[in-house]
Amino acid sequence: MKKIILFAAALGVTLSTPAMANTEAFDGVRGGALAGVSGSDTPFDDSEFSYGGVVGYDVAVNDTVLLGVEGDILASTNDDFGFDVDGRQLSVAGRVTYVTSPKVALFASGGYTNLRVSTLGAKDNFDGFRLGAGTEVNLSRNLYASAEYRFSQYDFEVFNDDIQSVLVGVGVRF
Repeated sequence: MKKIILFAAALGVTLSTPAMANTEAFDGVRGGALAGVSGSDTPFDDSEFSYGGVVGYDVAVNDTVLLGVEGDILASTNDDFGFDVDGRQLSVAGRVTYVTSPKVALFASGGYTNLRVSTLGAKDNFDGFRLGAGTEVNLSRNLYASAEYRFSQYDFEVFNDDIQSVLVGVGVRF
């Protein structure tokens, strides 16, 4: 009976103690590859394959929150009105990460983005902003996978347009 009471007490203490999230698992320099689809109106409307890379740095501010910065480059090709259009997006963003467990974190980001559109030898650049949200999952001590939604809006001279993206990634923390 004594063992059952001790076991029940230990189980009660274990279950009532909040699990401390481990920001150390998400802290520091990271770099990775991204791939997914992008399109205007929705990620799957006029969707185009997008691919690129990201680098970032995150710093813990307490046991569950990190603040960081990231830069990335994405490239894509689609067919508009019978012409091949090449696009390149560069962006620099701030990022807030909330760690839910030592293996899983949720993040939101926002910042500046630049879109270069090339077709028939002509190139145009457009400035804008991007907002994003997603999750990262630690696969091992240094390897992670991510999934993210992004909304980017650009100011074209005559009208505003947006690009929405759904991206998955894999990366390494150093």
